[in-house]
Amino acid sequence: VQPEITDMWLPMEGVAHNIAIINIEKSYAGQPQKVAASLWGAGQMMFNKFSLITSLPANKSIRNLTDLKSVINSIDIERDTTIMQGTLDILDHTSPEIGKGGKLSIDATAEQTPFTEEPKYEVPKDLPSNIDTSLAKDGWQTLICHTKTITSFKEYAEQTIDRHSMNGVKFIIILNENMAPFTISEKIWLLCSNCDAKRDTHIYKGVLILDGRIKAGGVNGFNRRFPNIVTLGENCISSRYESLNSGDSAQYKYEDETTVIH
Repeated sequence: VQPEITDMWLPMEGVAHNIAIINIEKSYAGQPQKVAASLWGAGQMMFNKFSLITSLPANKSIRNLTDLKSVINSIDIERDTTIMQGTLDILDHTSPEIGKGGKLSIDATAEQTPFTEEPKYEVPKDLPSNIDTSLAKDGWQTLICHTKTITSFKEYAEQTIDRHSMNGVKFIIILNENMAPFTISEKIWLLCSNCDAKRDTHIYKGVLILDGRIKAGGVNGFNRRFPNIVTLGENCISSRYESLNSGDSAQYKYEDETTVIH
């Protein structure tokens, strides 16, 4: 591992390797990009798809969401985003070809922009109801758009940005309409599972757009088989899961979008 790395966190939403958040002791320009490239060539870290490189002081932690949120204010999407292709897990179902696809890293090591209070996002009055602003209001500078049918995610995102105020927004996530009831944690999991970091991303007017929709049926030119979320059959749930007295199975919420295996 690179000697400047002081901490590394692989959040559960990334299912081991899809998301990596790395803190470094930065001492020269281009170092975050060097670290990302080095990790993408190191053992099983070569399977990583999305990485965020920070340079937090010793009294802060990338595992603390408040500390992590503070670095977003310093990110310049066009300046700090690196996208390339490389090796991916052969089980990655959204890559353009088996074992190879996009990788994206964001350099969040720039000196923090001073502010006396957390940036606030003001929701435009004409913003469509299918756009979730909860993350933006909480300071994460992110909108989540739940769409039913769109021809091009790039055109959709560009039109959304052009028509509505994007002050305080650096990320737009696009998901399927029926993912709206899911938790933020589930949405991040689906985003990283369904998004190829090169084919399904786009930068427009300083905003990074990530398309986390299901790619079945040729979405974004995807031409491989695309799996549904797999769940257990009802008989299995009733005979095994419920005997554990664990409450309702979380899988029920996915049944409309799954292939049920008995």
